[in-house]
Amino acid sequence: MSTFAEVGSFFGRAGGRLLGELPGTLEMIGRVVQKTAAAKLGVLQPAVGPFPAWKPLAPATVASKGHAQPLYDTGELKESGIGYTVQSTRLQVVIGSPLDRALFAELGTATEPPRPFLGPAVLESEKTIIALVGGAITTAFGVRGERLI
Repeated sequence: MSTFAEVGSFFGRAGGRLLGELPGTLEMIGRVVQKTAAAKLGVLQPAVGPFPAWKPLAPATVASKGHAQPLYDTGELKESGIGYTVQSTRLQVVIGSPLDRALFAELGTATEPPRPFLGPAVLESEKTIIALVGGAITTAFGVRGERLI
């Protein structure tokens, strides 16, 4: 039987190991969401959670651009406009874009309907994110089906 001191010591060690695991896990989460978000660009998207379905481009817009691919004029947003930064000291990953165009697309403007791609990418990646965090916790606690303490 374990004492409270032994249990406390075990959780302290596991917590330290978890802090070592999380930066790599956050990096993987950033890559997953980045890839999911980029895949949305240029293709009409359905509603996801609280995020609305994308409205098609107006006929005049299609005529002027020569295509009907929303958020895919130059490819800049898809190719290099979505990034992430792992902030290990805050135990978070920030996913976004430095391009104003991304903000305008996500929220919409007075003349353009919202075409969110970052928020839906996070929601659609939820199971993968949970699995990655669960894997980090499992590794940190040394769970392999045996008694922990």
